[in-house]
Formats: sequence, structure tokens, C-alpha cells
Amino acid sequence: MPTDTRPDPFAPRRLAAPRIPTDLRILVPDASDEAGDAEWTGVHVAGWRPPAGVVTTATLGFRASRLEALDLSGLRLAGVSLVDCEVAGSNLANLEVRAGALVRAVVRHSRLTGLTWPGGLLRDVRFEDCRVDLASLRFSRLERVSFLRCVLAEADFEGVRADSVRFADCDLTRAQFSQAHFERSEIRHCDLARVSGVTGLRGVGLLPADILGLAGSLAAELGLRTLDE
Repeated sequence: MPTDTRPDPFAPRRLAAPRIPTDLRILVPDASDEAGDAEWTGVHVAGWRPPAGVVTTATLGFRASRLEALDLSGLRLAGVSLVDCEVAGSNLANLEVRAGALVRAVVRHSRLTGLTWPGGLLRDVRFEDCRVDLASLRFSRLERVSFLRCVLAEADFEGVRADSVRFADCDLTRAQFSQAHFERSEIRHCDLARVSGVTGLRGVGLLPADILGLAGSLAAELGLRTLDE
């Protein structure tokens, strides 16, 4: 019999990879950067924190760039735009962003604990081996986003619109999914203890073991009582 080769309509769509040229120039910040443009293209950044003048600009942007040991921790920025970028070994803990987008990007071995980015756009983004605990992406748009081996404990996904999102081998303990809307998304081999807003995961594909991991949270949300044998 012929094999059915039609694509699975419920499977996440494949991510697009970042387009980064090989001939990047090294970004060496100097005094002129404080009054200069806050957007760079085709640069390699290593061990850099924006000067005060850049922090107060409307947006901080990188395109077609490689960012290593970037330090945006604790900053409050009007906007951040990273397009066609690789981010590695960087610190974005407690960063607050009011607007912006992360498009065609890979983020590896980085700390995003306490990141606050409400209403952001993440499209074609892969997070690998990152700490994203206590982060808030409330009411953001996630399109083709993968979280691989990430710590997402107490992360807030309330009200997100998510299409083709994968969580694999992640810690989602106490994560919040109230009013979320998922399409073509999957959860595999994740810790789902005490997740809240379970009904926001409607339609997500889960392995049997992951479904069992949600049982306690679902029972609590439905107001079910546990009886003694």
C-alpha cells in the first residue's frame, strides 16, 4: 500500500535559521557610541554592555550579527530588535523591554531570568540550554519558537498567541499559561509540576508521561478532590 506522505497538520512548522555573513566586523564600543546610532549590522560583539547614551535611545538593534557575552542585565529599554542573530553566553537577566522583536535567532547558554517583554514578537527563535525562569512574555506572539533544555520555572506565558512552539526537556515548574492560545505546538519530556492555567494548553501535543505530569495541576484547576483508598 502507498505510504501517506501528507504533512501532519498538527505538527510544528520548521524554524528558519538566522542569516549571518562570515565577514563580520568586530564591534569595539568607544565614546562615539554614546551619541551614535543604536542599531548595528554585520558585527561580532564580545563582552559588551551598552553605554548610558545607548540605553536611553528608543531601540537597541542588531542585524545579521553574532553576540557573545552581551550584558543587558537590569536595563530598561524602550525597544530591542535582534534579527538574524546568534546570542551566546549572554546575560539578559531582569531586562525590561517595552517593545521589539526577536526574529530568526538562536540563543544559547544565556541567562534570561526575570526578563520582562510583554507583547513582544518572537519568530523563528531557538533557545538552547538557557535560564528563562521567572521571565514574563505575557501577551506576546510566538511563531516557530523552540525551547530546548531550558529552565522555565515560574515563567509567565499568560495570553500568548503561540504557533509552532516546542518545549523539549525543559523545567516548566509553576509556569503560567492562563488565556494562552496554542496551535501546532508540542511539549516533550518536560517537568510540568504545579503548572497553572492548564486550559491554556488546549490543543498542545504531549507525550503520555507529560500528560500524567499535568494531572495534579488539572485536578486542582477543576476543583477535584482526592479520595483516600
